[in-house]
Amino acid sequence: MPLLTTSRRGHLLSTTPHRRVRRALLTAILLSVATLCGCFLFPSKKSGKKKGSAELIERESIYVDRVGDGTSAILKFRTTRPASCELNIYSQDENVEPKKDSPRQVACSATAPTQEFSEQLKDLRADVLYFIAISVWPEGSTRDFSTTLVVKEQPGGSNATGEGQGDGKFRSLVVARFNAPVRTAEIHRYSFPEPADMAQVRARIVRTEGCAGKVPELVGPFTEADPDIKLTNLETRGFAAGAAAAHPNFPERMRMYFNALQFGNPEWEWAYKTGDASHLLKSRSAARFTGVEVASNAKQVLGEAQLARGEDPLSIDASRPLRLSWQWENLPDLAWVTTQIGRSDDDKGVYCTFEAKRGTGEIPAPLLSALRSGRHRLVVQLDSTQLLATKGWLIRSVDWRSTRIDKQ
Repeated sequence: MPLLTTSRRGHLLSTTPHRRVRRALLTAILLSVATLCGCFLFPSKKSGKKKGSAELIERESIYVDRVGDGTSAILKFRTTRPASCELNIYSQDENVEPKKDSPRQVACSATAPTQEFSEQLKDLRADVLYFIAISVWPEGSTRDFSTTLVVKEQPGGSNATGEGQGDGKFRSLVVARFNAPVRTAEIHRYSFPEPADMAQVRARIVRTEGCAGKVPELVGPFTEADPDIKLTNLETRGFAAGAAAAHPNFPERMRMYFNALQFGNPEWEWAYKTGDASHLLKSRSAARFTGVEVASNAKQVLGEAQLARGEDPLSIDASRPLRLSWQWENLPDLAWVTTQIGRSDDDKGVYCTFEAKRGTGEIPAPLLSALRSGRHRLVVQLDSTQLLATKGWLIRSVDWRSTRIDKQ
């Protein structure tokens, strides 16, 4: 059951001894119920004084789960008698829209009061966990007499506290790293040293735009593998089909090889088991470049990685910025393009990061001027991340193009 909070405006009880006993018993019962179902009771600023309004929603009936690639969800619940409803949705990460003070309001689909509600929530972000505030009011009443329960999505399962234990924090992530040009993937489980909330997880994924005169040590987030991967029988279908096998050198990891990639197929399914339980995860297909162009004294279109070995070097004018443009498909919200000249052990190099959706970028002339004269390798890489927050999965994909450049 998801973590629920509820609110109601109550009435003052008499302070006679008999009433005090009844009030104590009632308080004990409410606390017991809250402990068993993960619910908390708070005063409501919106509830009216209509008798019995707080008992409208049957808490045990509430079901919410992401569907498809995680950008939509199904919410179901029942009420004890015919009612109308309204939903307000806001992010658990205070840095991501919509926020609590300006939630996205969704009218329930029923055109008349009913007891069975099934709502489809669209245009969600797969990499964000949400609060869903359900407000209901009885037939013949108005929104002023509503009662509200707030459903809190959890990592590792929207409809159960699971590893999140009801606090909305991540204990672990299944991490899949997919390399499009060489058609391979590596899978492991990352365990957080301390439980991490949504904002902390996203902060480790989000990158800062800019350029530097040296290539950093390139270590991605969540690369450490828990010795207990917990996954078995992992197979994929759709965009990239294959079966995972244990890594021969690292038993805490799995790896996969794909004979072909179906870039026209928008779906990618991951079937696996944890213990005796079977799971099916659906993600979007991996992002990729559909075109990359570099321009200095001349322009050059960079071909796909496996086809670009015999390209002619591009002569660059180090007194001018090196301009880049790119096109893509299947780009998720978390995606960046990086450009690299040189290696991390070189004294001089160039490393730039651009938000992928920009479509263009420039390497500043002073950084090009600082390079030694001669031939260099330029690598342009698309690095995208699908964080399927409610499933506890992170799928990182890379695609790249490269060319040789001559600096006089």
